[in-house]
Amino acid sequence: MTHFAPIREALPHPIIELARRQRMWEMTTAMLGSRHLGALLAKFPEVKAVFYGHLHYAQPLITVGNIEYRNQAVGVRRKNSEDWKGESLLDQWISRLYTKKI
Repeated sequence: MTHFAPIREALPHPIIELARRQRMWEMTTAMLGSRHLGALLAKFPEVKAVFYGHLHYAQPLITVGNIEYRNQAVGVRRKNSEDWKGESLLDQWISRLYTKKI
């Protein structure tokens, strides 16, 4: 488990046309996670599943190589967002709960 997104595929890829906004986006993605962590995890054949959540929105399961990357973020309650389905934080947490048998 890790707080930050460990792979590039987990990060959003917006189309940014202005150089200033591109620099800001690069600084933002630097705070979201590191592809270096994903490369380190991939060196260990024992690692089959990674859980992360820093992105604050739900994502589908991502498989890279032999590793499943599961974003367990609860989400952020935003207007017009489909991510938040619960009436309360507890309801939302329960709806995002995933159990992995090891």
